[in-house]
Amino acid sequence: MTDVEPKPETAEGRHGTGERIRPRSVILGILLALLICVITPFNNAYRQGTPLGGGYFPLAPFYILVWMMILTALLRAVFKKHRLLTGRELLVTWALMMLLSGIAWTGLARTFFFNLTVPYYFATAENRWAEVLQPLLPASWYPQSIEAVDGFYNGLGGSRQMGWVEVLQQIPWGAWAGPLLGWIGFILMCYLVMVCTVSLLGRQPLYNERMNFPLLRVPILMQES
Repeated sequence: MTDVEPKPETAEGRHGTGERIRPRSVILGILLALLICVITPFNNAYRQGTPLGGGYFPLAPFYILVWMMILTALLRAVFKKHRLLTGRELLVTWALMMLLSGIAWTGLARTFFFNLTVPYYFATAENRWAEVLQPLLPASWYPQSIEAVDGFYNGLGGSRQMGWVEVLQQIPWGAWAGPLLGWIGFILMCYLVMVCTVSLLGRQPLYNERMNFPLLRVPILMQES
């Protein structure tokens, strides 16, 4: 009988393909993504800062991932028997931030409100949008208040002297609530269709053709270490 030489342990073997993803990583990823979505419009539109979300490789999710890995490594060094988040869970958290953070800017909000208001705000006697285009638009999907549309482009009177709470109170939510609720349902269905499409068509390029994703190599190597 010959001795079988054990195979060297790989990163994949250490973490295990069946490692359970705990709900805490999903919840944390969603909460951090929502935080990025709240900050992004203020940073990008008002402060004219470097975009936090969206693009080929969003900066904010990766920045948070680096700090989360540092903190989890420090906590693991102190509490050796407890793992706050595993490498795979950190990758899941980062992936959720990547997917959701773009919604607040380039992925949706950057042009979404313009699409809702342009047919009304820029309607003139010359282009005849009020006669030709507006009757074709579902009333429940677009704000019907001219004051609300005008306030979107020109701002609320005296808003720069108001606090955040006062500004929120001055927004005509009644004109926006109906269209936003209608579009939210449609957008969620679009995301569901995209996820299903990836699930149906993604196996061939991902597993059989071994498609390479260069921008993912750094996060994957970080979670394997």
